[in-house]
Amino acid sequence: MRLITTEEGLNINPAHVVQFTTLRNGQTRILLTTGGEQYVDTCSDSLRDLFIPVIPAAPGFVAVFADGLSDGTFHYRHRSVIAWRLCASGNYPVFEGYAEDADDYAVVIDLLIATEN
Repeated sequence: MRLITTEEGLNINPAHVVQFTTLRNGQTRILLTTGGEQYVDTCSDSLRDLFIPVIPAAPGFVAVFADGLSDGTFHYRHRSVIAWRLCASGNYPVFEGYAEDADDYAVVIDLLIATEN
């Protein structure tokens, strides 16, 4: 389960959030299903990510990252796709490990189909 974690140590279940607004002072105003509201400093840069549906990926999907080397050749790395984010503009992969280069992939392939051919 995903939680909204605040600098004050409060954990809020996103399922109970009706609306949130980032204020000019940097705090976030969160309206809850109980009718209450919280003014908090969140640990996350973007709360929107917590409200995008995420579904598990089927086994076998990997992303291929191509790193260009100084001699003109490429080094290819694979990272497993563990889930898909269902955004209005399309479905985007969620990878295993840290997300520092999550948008740099060249292609996503299904290894199970690629190895059959």
